[in-house]
Amino acid sequence: MRTYILIGASNVTISLPLLWYSLAASPEPSRVFIVAGHGRSYGKPSSVLGRTLPGILQSEFWERLPQVVEPGSDVRALITDVGNDILYGMKPKQIASWVREVLTQLQVFTNQIALTELPLCSLATLSRWRFRLFRRVLFPKSQLSYEDALSFGTELNASVQALAHEFQATPIVPQANWYGFDPIHVRGRRRIRVWQQCLQLLGPDLQIVKPSLKNSFATWSLPPALHWEGTKELHAEQPVARLNNHELWLY
Repeated sequence: MRTYILIGASNVTISLPLLWYSLAASPEPSRVFIVAGHGRSYGKPSSVLGRTLPGILQSEFWERLPQVVEPGSDVRALITDVGNDILYGMKPKQIASWVREVLTQLQVFTNQIALTELPLCSLATLSRWRFRLFRRVLFPKSQLSYEDALSFGTELNASVQALAHEFQATPIVPQANWYGFDPIHVRGRRRIRVWQQCLQLLGPDLQIVKPSLKNSFATWSLPPALHWEGTKELHAEQPVARLNNHELWLY
């Protein structure tokens, strides 16, 4: 059984139904592990609209993975949405160390890893007022300055490039036409093409399958293994969904 691992934040979550139905269309049975969430941090808890998720490195995924997947089996991974933690006040060196730890743990299971760089092409066109608007809307508690956002983004991206080289991960370089007014989320009309390019790195046999609106909402409503709503801790058994011979695990 093939294993797919997708690690990221909002871009993965927004496209979760598209990714799940596309991966589940593969003729070979698979486990699909998704470690993502709106505003997801790589190394600390993060909250969006009253829903809190553990940091990616603190996720139960890392305990569960070796229980169901043997090293040396067919495992393919994609890491994306690395820059969120800059808005949480984390310095590039700290974030890069978290990404390094993710790569180190994944490397036990696979050398087929794709790593997305930061969207510097989009940030280069970001005006001060648009930066302040999106910081206020997406990260309302952030005090990050415009100058630091650009400087830290450039520094972190250099570290991501170095890590891709060190771990022999396939780099994915975002393109300017992936983005519109929103500087960090892939625009809706580009998502199918962008994810098709990304999934091709996980397997040339993978093709995009666009789910119905009903199936999309059903997928978005699936609960992760652990999250908090206010102070209430909620758990969900995994896999959280099955389709044909494929399993979806959410963390």
